[in-house]
Amino acid sequence: MTDGDKLIEATTEPETESHGTRFDNTLKFIKEHITEDPKLIRRNIEKAHSLLEEHQLDWERKNRLIVYEAAFSMVIRDFHKAAALFLESLATFNATELFSYEDFVFYTVVTALNALPRPEIRAKVVHAPEILAVIHAIPHLEAYLNALYKCQYREFFCQLGHILERLRADPLLAPHATRYGKEMRVIAYTQYLQPYHDVALASMAREFGVSEDFLDADLARFICLGKVHAKINRVTAQVITVRSDSKMELYTQTRQRGDMLFDRINKLASLLQ
Repeated sequence: MTDGDKLIEATTEPETESHGTRFDNTLKFIKEHITEDPKLIRRNIEKAHSLLEEHQLDWERKNRLIVYEAAFSMVIRDFHKAAALFLESLATFNATELFSYEDFVFYTVVTALNALPRPEIRAKVVHAPEILAVIHAIPHLEAYLNALYKCQYREFFCQLGHILERLRADPLLAPHATRYGKEMRVIAYTQYLQPYHDVALASMAREFGVSEDFLDADLARFICLGKVHAKINRVTAQVITVRSDSKMELYTQTRQRGDMLFDRINKLASLLQ
């Protein structure tokens, strides 16, 4: 019997168990294996939703499932979905068997900063009473949030380093720490450049508290990847913003999605032959 077979067998309960017990056992299984096979965890989340809806289980279980699904979304690096679900659970968090309320707030803030536009961060995170009640007790998190929101980029880079240290030690987020750090630098660079047509590389480096060489290399990497819409004029040592054409951007995204769909159809066709 393979490990996968054992996991599937472990999720099969006797028919004599109550629907509430089956739901609780499903959540227990998700908790114990959340960083393992994503397909199996997704299947169990769907199973929990079915039990919840078909048998009209209580609100407490529904609220716990939202947090479990948010945690799984974070594990598979779907920070947009994770942030939305964590924020939905702010006033009703009760999944203390999964992680503490302080960890819950930490996950909420780090995913929201990665996923939400600045106006939503202000309304849903910066001024959220549930977050304000405990954020001061979580090392570096309040300074990290405020630095990005208040455009204090030198402080933000400093606090980002501390946050990444915690992510590297976190069982749910450790695999994504490096990627998260890059994405947050992109967000900070984009936010800084937004009001400018052009800015001196030296001036921007001072704002972020880094060397010109580091900023030049870091920006160049993200510009080449299409993450930062700008170009660097090395003759004048300036960073020039490039305003994206929304129609062209939509066309490009649609074409890329079409190419991905076409590739998947071809792979499926080859498997069926």
